[in-house]
Amino acid sequence: MTEQQQRALAAGLEALAATTTSASASARVEDAVMAEFARIPSPQSHARPAASNAVWRAIAAMLMLACASGIWLAQRHTRPAAAAMQQAGFLEIPGTGYLPPLESAAIVRVSLPVTTLPSYGIQIAPDMTTESVDADLLIAQDGLARGIRLVNDLQRSGSTP
Repeated sequence: MTEQQQRALAAGLEALAATTTSASASARVEDAVMAEFARIPSPQSHARPAASNAVWRAIAAMLMLACASGIWLAQRHTRPAAAAMQQAGFLEIPGTGYLPPLESAAIVRVSLPVTTLPSYGIQIAPDMTTESVDADLLIAQDGLARGIRLVNDLQRSGSTP
């Protein structure tokens, strides 16, 4: 709508308001409207009986108990695979905590660009000069990496400290 059309509409509405300031419904129309309002049931007539409210409260309480027990069980559940990964020197990759439990896994050695390490949850030093690092990835039965372990130079050459 253009500005000119808006002004014309506003002027027309003002003119209509000016002509109807003294207009009112007849007494017969007013009585008919009031009679219709009287026929509408009051909000209190729609109220549920107390027994029905008690049933809904009981259902709500059961749902709250079910949700609370589910949350409690989920928090109580320990992840033995995560502990085993840490003992083997693997760090859990961020975002894998909600994947199915680790049943079996394979270790795959890869060469990763240093710039990808933060996505695995590993911070890199600002003065790092290498462009890539060797890492062992723990690949689960579903083909998704669950853990990462950086390989140091001593392990790569086969010598022991």
